[in-house]
Amino acid sequence: MPSRSYQLELTKRAHKEVLALQPKIRGQVEAIINRLVATLDQGQRPQDMRTLEGEPDAYRIDRGEYQILFHLDEPKALVTVVRVRHRIDAYRNL
Repeated sequence: MPSRSYQLELTKRAHKEVLALQPKIRGQVEAIINRLVATLDQGQRPQDMRTLEGEPDAYRIDRGEYQILFHLDEPKALVTVVRVRHRIDAYRNL
């Protein structure tokens, strides 16, 4: 599979959630998101990327107590982060 350059978008809600995190956790989440895009750019998928049931092209990455929920539009090479929440709250009000 040839490498592509994926674009990253955060929804307004996800952006607010990232900004509300403690600085240490925010840095970890930003590193995970950057690693996700870099791995996709290489034509691979991260091992910790899981499909969300009932949502087409929706995935999650679990990191400790936090989950990053995102949509992957492969034809457009676009990653849209929709939620960054504690795992207990990640699926509330989706």
